[in-house]
Amino acid sequence: MKTENSKTIVFLSGAFLSHAIWDDWQHYFKSKGYTIHAPWWPHKDAPPEVLVRKHPDPELGVLRLDGLIHYFESYLKKLPEKPIVIGEGLAGALVQLLAQKQLIAAGVLINTWPANGFLPTRREPLALFFNMLGSLRLRSSYLMDFDQWDHLTQDQPDGYRKCYRYVIPESRKLIWDMLFGRRIHYNKVMVPLLFIATENPMVSATSQYKIFRRYVFKNPRNTYKSFPDTEFPSAVCRLQEDIAEYINLWLSDITRD
Repeated sequence: MKTENSKTIVFLSGAFLSHAIWDDWQHYFKSKGYTIHAPWWPHKDAPPEVLVRKHPDPELGVLRLDGLIHYFESYLKKLPEKPIVIGEGLAGALVQLLAQKQLIAAGVLINTWPANGFLPTRREPLALFFNMLGSLRLRSSYLMDFDQWDHLTQDQPDGYRKCYRYVIPESRKLIWDMLFGRRIHYNKVMVPLLFIATENPMVSATSQYKIFRRYVFKNPRNTYKSFPDTEFPSAVCRLQEDIAEYINLWLSDITRD
């Protein structure tokens, strides 16, 4: 089964992290002959240090999931061909939601969140979301401080904590929508999907595999691959060549007769 031979890749960042996490990834895939796009989110069109200075940002604070989907839907429709979309975390859920609208040629989901609502099972992210949403200030943005980030990554090597430089404010309302929304229709997602799972505190590899199982019979090219020796957030905030090479080989495979 051959899929659309797209040579365009769009990188989407997830919650809490700047799209600058994809800088090294863009260079890698450009060297493989792809045209690369890494669009900003609405109200995140600046480097991390600028966005942190703007916090609290009332415009970002009212961003909802429907508005974010519409924003990227409009962006993708302006491209000359349906792209391959690579997303991490929350953006993995966006990949699923954009795929059900038949807007992409293929999707790569790294440590994806479910697109049908979820609550983390580990204590650290639960504490983060409770702190974020257990407030009357739902219309303001939320910025994870270093102590929270350090706690979230406490079981990981110190070098990975340096990824905090990519942390930016987030919309509380958007996170609310992601945790409690029901938006995906699995039978409408027919394009090939690659699920990449690493060790991370938000969504376990087991939970990601359960998401993959919802799609396994939709397309014979759908694939799940675990990298248990790679931890969040290093899976995205710096290039992981083993993961990038696997993605590149998978993309080559799905366009082969």
